[in-house]
Amino acid sequence: MNSLKLCCLLLFTSTVNFAQVGLGTIAPAAGSLLELKATDKALILTRVAGSAAITAPVDGMLVYDSSLNCFRSRENGVWTPCWNCCATLSSAAGTLTAIDCAGVLNTGTLTHAVAASAVSADLSYTGGNGGTFVGQVVTSTGITGLTATLVAGNLATGTGTITYVISGTPSAAGTASFALTIAGQNCTLNFTVL
Repeated sequence: MNSLKLCCLLLFTSTVNFAQVGLGTIAPAAGSLLELKATDKALILTRVAGSAAITAPVDGMLVYDSSLNCFRSRENGVWTPCWNCCATLSSAAGTLTAIDCAGVLNTGTLTHAVAASAVSADLSYTGGNGGTFVGQVVTSTGITGLTATLVAGNLATGTGTITYVISGTPSAAGTASFALTIAGQNCTLNFTVL
């Protein structure tokens, strides 16, 4: 009988105490659901090999995308471009003279109804000023279901290359097109889907 009373007391106590959860603290902030506190430890976010690995994404998710080496969040039904909490905010905006979408070097193969894996496009440019560019996620047209993701970074001075990682599952065979805008230049990246 005493065991039954003890179990009921523990169940009641644990139910009442779950208003806030504290790790490293016995008194989490009243407005928090979860408070982490440490002076010698760090938080590690979930690491995924691309946002496509999450089969049922919902707004508010935050992950570290290990294929792009950056943080991403889910907002308004789409994954945000990569962001780097440590990027220098005072750098000059990047500009280019020209970007070569016709001479793109595509890596990997896209196949209808098969999730993209290890697919990317390297685009050469000229006239880079060494400034920064923002990350971006561009959805495909023509053949839908794909995104081209560019991680934020710095342009080389003069000539260089930028890489878009292609993810998603193509809706059909044909040509998937991505309307790209980078550092003041526009072009259309075309990728054949088998």
